Amino acid sequence: MAFLRSQGAEPDGPPPLRAFVATLAVVLAVGFALAAYLPVTVTVDGVRVWERAGTTVAEVVRRHPPAATAGDLLAAADRSVVRAGGGDPSRVLLEGVPVELDARVFEGAALTGVRGADRVEPTETTRVLVPSPVVFKGAGPILQLASPGEAGTAVVVRGTVSRLVVATLSAVPPTPMVFLRKPIDGGTKVVALSFDDGPWPGQTERILDVLRRERVHATFFMVGYRASLASALARRVAREGHTVGNHTQRHVDLGQAGAPLVASEMGRAQKVLLGDTGVEPRWFRPPGGSVSPLIYARSRALDLRLVLWTVDPEDWSRPGAATIVKRVLELVRPGGVVLLHDGGGDRTQTIQALPYIIRGLRARGYSLVTLGQLPGATYRFRSLRR
Repeated sequence: MAFLRSQGAEPDGPPPLRAFVATLAVVLAVGFALAAYLPVTVTVDGVRVWERAGTTVAEVVRRHPPAATAGDLLAAADRSVVRAGGGDPSRVLLEGVPVELDARVFEGAALTGVRGADRVEPTETTRVLVPSPVVFKGAGPILQLASPGEAGTAVVVRGTVSRLVVATLSAVPPTPMVFLRKPIDGGTKVVALSFDDGPWPGQTERILDVLRRERVHATFFMVGYRASLASALARRVAREGHTVGNHTQRHVDLGQAGAPLVASEMGRAQKVLLGDTGVEPRWFRPPGGSVSPLIYARSRALDLRLVLWTVDPEDWSRPGAATIVKRVLELVRPGGVVLLHDGGGDRTQTIQALPYIIRGLRARGYSLVTLGQLPGATYRFRSLRR
């Protein structure tokens, strides 16, 4: 019998012990399984939430997003915000320490959102042309080129997103384009009246009536699209012997404009005015008196003579008819060009002042002529080549 027991015919231990061990194993397994699903208390930015034990930080953040936001993208030039939220993303801290999003939370875990860092936009460096500045010498009305000048170059650093300039470094400084404001031959008491910004129905014809009654011819610098809207009035200006000048197609200040806009504004107006008046303009007055190398080059290509003025009573500001008359008569000199307006707004005061301007000039011994009749007003363009 001893031999049979030694062969292990029955397992070690009494049956009650084996049953207890098996039951304990089952209880522990079930307990561990249940523990994985028991809720734990977690705080997100100080707010308590319940989560399943073992939940990842990413899952908690997705269900309970922290208040922290991404940083901003800042302009390199002045650190202004170019794109809100365009900087680094927000971060999550677990117990005040940066943590990976796949980490597991536990009872009492404290999650805190931290705003992402701002980021400065990248920059790019380019080399650009610097136009020649324009310098005027003299005080006459006719512009004649004295020196063509030469464009310079600059190195420009700007933000790739904001396009704001961070720094500009001069590589080769430009030399100025110099214009002589050519005076009319001294001693000749002549003056030319000029009108800008028309034709303007309801006003231009009243000015024409005054000029016809006073037997005076003037120069009208017309805006192309205005001539298209009032072509019969534009034709009347030319038919009655007045000079037609080019004042751009849409009355655009071209001083800082690029070559395409300059060419379009001057070239289109030239064609429109020829079609609407039957005469080809030979004079160009830039809006605002702005002149640039591009304007000069285009004027030369169109065979247009550049002209400004010597007397500006600022009738556009409507200071009163008497003030307009007073300013003209006080400022006029032999060979002068008077700047007035028949368009661009209410020109009632200009119309009221016009007969008194004409009579006052004549009383002072002046003859009133068109631009082309001013002594020495016609000239040939100088070449842009040195």
